[in-house]
Parts: sequence; C-alpha cells; structure tokens
Amino acid sequence: ALIEKQGTSPWPGAGFVLPTRTTARDLTVGNAQAGGNLLAASVAAPAQSVRPVTVAERAGMRVVEVPDSSASYALPRFSAAAAGFVSEGETAPALNTTVSTVELMPRTVAARLGFSRRVQLLAPGTEQAVLSEIERATSALIEEAVFQGTGFSKEPLGLLNLEGKLSKSYAAAAPTMQELSDQLELLGDQNIDLERVSWLVHPSDFRDLVITLTGTAGSQIVGYGADGQPRLFGRPVYVSSHITEGSFIAADMSAVTLAFFGSPAVIVDRFTGGKSTSGASEIVVLNSFDIGVVNEKAICVGSQ
Repeated sequence: ALIEKQGTSPWPGAGFVLPTRTTARDLTVGNAQAGGNLLAASVAAPAQSVRPVTVAERAGMRVVEVPDSSASYALPRFSAAAAGFVSEGETAPALNTTVSTVELMPRTVAARLGFSRRVQLLAPGTEQAVLSEIERATSALIEEAVFQGTGFSKEPLGLLNLEGKLSKSYAAAAPTMQELSDQLELLGDQNIDLERVSWLVHPSDFRDLVITLTGTAGSQIVGYGADGQPRLFGRPVYVSSHITEGSFIAADMSAVTLAFFGSPAVIVDRFTGGKSTSGASEIVVLNSFDIGVVNEKAICVGSQ
C-alpha cells in the first residue's frame, strides 16, 4: 500500500519508485513462471493512480513510456506523399515526402497531498481516498498541459496554443449547428479521417450543446450511443474542465502523443516542517512527460 510502503525504504520517509503502466501489467499478467508473481497487487493501484487514464487518452491520444527519464524522444512527422498510376514497365513516381521529427523532452510535474496523523490512523478508507485524490490531481495536471500548455516556463505546448492548428470563428459565444459542422469540413479538407475525430469541450459548453443547440424540427443534435457515449454529428464528445470555456475542439487525437519518461517517483515526507512532532505526512508524486503533435492540421479549434 502507498502509505505503508514508506516503511520499506532503506531511507524511511525518503520515497520510492513505482512501476510504469507497462511494467505493472507485465509483472501481474500471466502465471508465476512467466513473472506473474513479481509485483504485489497492492502496488498496481498506486501505479495506476500516478499515471491515470485522462480524457484526452480516452479520446484517442497515444501514450508511450520512455524507459530513460533523461533521454529525449522523437516522433516522425511526414508531409503528404505524392502517388500516381503507372502503366506496364513504367517507373513508379518518386515520393516527394518530407520527413522531420517532433522532439519531446522530460518535463517534470509534482502533485502534493498532505494529511494528518489522525486521518491516517482513524479514518476508514484512507488509503483509497489518498489514491483517488492523487489520481485526480495528477490527471488534472496532465489534462491542463495537453489542452492549455503554453510551451513556456517548463510547460508542454497544448492543443489550444498550437500555431499550425485549424481554426473556426463563431459569430457568437454559442456556436450554431452550421459552424460546428464547418469544423468537420475543415478537417476533411486536410484529408483527416473523420471516423477518427472526437469532440472535446468544457462542461459548460457541453451543457449548452445538450440543452440549447438543436437541429432541424427542434431535434437535439447531441445523441447517445448504445454505450452511453454522447455524440455530436455521430462523433464522440468528451468533457474536460481544463479546456477553455468557449473553445470547441474537433480533433483526430491519434495525432497527439503523450510520452512518459522513466518511472513515477513518490516521496513520503513525515519529518520536515515539524511533521515529526505533529504526526502529519505529505506525499509528493513526481512525473516526467511531454506532449507532441505529428499533424497540427488534425486539430481544429472553434471559438468566438
């Protein structure tokens, strides 16, 4: 368990390293002879809480784990390739594809949580509550970076701030059905597969979509699939409070990659700032990640 784990370190209170998603899976799947007993089940939950599945990932964002926490990571980026018909014995046309890379580098973020000795000892479900709060805080940090990262002050560059993204201007704060459909047209004109496109919106904008925005004959254009997933023009809608209110993102999120570097680290502090006498504790979770977009034209942002 996360709280109990602090006593197993050779330097009590110094912290420990948790396995990555991939390692946690590899060491818990399979039989004992294949390494299935190498990782205690109690470690799987903390490992998941410090690298949670975010809204962007559910929308299709790719996630990779780079073993070396100090190394950079490059994503290949290709321009459109030229192709053509050839007759018998004719040489195939040369590809004029330009190959470049998107460089990702470790950017470290910290989530910090404090709780008293009384909470730790007496409150039922403290372990699960701590894990849930760490997962919420870590997910919030990652989502804010994915959508609103500035690219400065150690932050990744988020989707809303991409220079090469597609844009659609709305006549008013609330978009019309025509304006929203224009975003799909803009993506289609860039040869983006619309079957892979998702919508990402702020909770307030989602409410407006559901309640006020209607199609012809008063029918709502936001429907729900058999799995309960809300859909706009047949494409899934995902909601995050870390998207700027008034911005509607239509995107093929497979063009976006979140790269984690190394293993997440957890520091359990029971001593600094008088904690040793009060019995209070703090948990600090350190994660290194970056975000890269291989095709900025796969992102279309609409706003007034």
